[in-house]
Amino acid sequence: MHQVTAIPNTELRLKPASRRDAEILNKLKAFSLFQILAEQVGKHTSDEQLQCWAPKFSLRKCKAGTVIVDSNTPHECIYLLHTGKAWMQAMDHSGKSVSLQTLKPGQMFGDWAALGALGKTGSVIAQDNCVMLMASKRDFMEILAQSPACAFAYMQALALQLQNLTYLVSGFLSIRAPLRVQAVLLEQATPGSEGLLIHDMPTHSMLASMAHTQREVVAREMSSLYKQGVLVKTSDAVLILKPELLYSNSLLHPEPHLRSVTLSPTI
Repeated sequence: MHQVTAIPNTELRLKPASRRDAEILNKLKAFSLFQILAEQVGKHTSDEQLQCWAPKFSLRKCKAGTVIVDSNTPHECIYLLHTGKAWMQAMDHSGKSVSLQTLKPGQMFGDWAALGALGKTGSVIAQDNCVMLMASKRDFMEILAQSPACAFAYMQALALQLQNLTYLVSGFLSIRAPLRVQAVLLEQATPGSEGLLIHDMPTHSMLASMAHTQREVVAREMSSLYKQGVLVKTSDAVLILKPELLYSNSLLHPEPHLRSVTLSPTI
C-alpha cells in the first residue's frame, strides 16, 4: 500500500488559472455535469459559459497515497477528478476505517461537505497519481447561481447519485459476500488488450473494507478465482481473464444508466 501523506494547507489555496484556462476548459468538457449542461442549452452556449467559468478552477496534481480530503480538517473546495483513482473512506462506530467507494475520472467529490450538507465527513486518499480540477465553495455557488441550467444539471446528477445509493443498499449489500468481492474487483479494473486489468491491486484488508466483509472471505474468494483461471497474475498487474463470469454471477450493476456514479455519495 502506498504511504499516506497529507496535502499542506498552503496547497489548497486556489491560484488564478488564467494561463491554463484553455487546458482547464477542455478538461471541464469531459465531466458529465457539464455534458448534461450542453445537452440542455446547446454546445455553443455551454462552451461560452465554460469559458467564463474556467478561471474559477485550478489544476492540482497529487501523488498516490496523498490525503486529498481529511475528515478531521474542514474544507470548502469542490474537486473534479480528471485522471487517476482515489479511495473514499470513513470511520465506523468502532473507529475502524471503511472504504466507501473508489472514485474514478469524471467524478466529483467534496461538494456535500463544502456546501454544508453534512457535518463531519470522510476522507479521500489518492490511489494513483491524480490530476484534479478544484473550485472554491464560493466560486461553485456562483456558477450555480449564474446558470439555472447548470444548477438543474447538478440536481440531475444528485438524483443519479441517490439512485446509486439506493442500489448500494438494496442491491450490492443484499448479495452474498463473495459476490461483493467480485463486484469490487470489477470496479478496480480498467480495460486492456487481453481483458480487464487491475494495475494496483488493493490488499485483502482493503478489499474486505470495500466489500463490507471480512478479510478471510476475500482471501478464500481470491484463491478460488485464481484456481478457476478467472484471475491471472501478470508481471505488473492482475488480469481478469473471464470478466463475463463475474458479471453474470455478481449482479454488479443495475440498469446501464446507473453504471457511472457522477458524484460522490458522502464526501
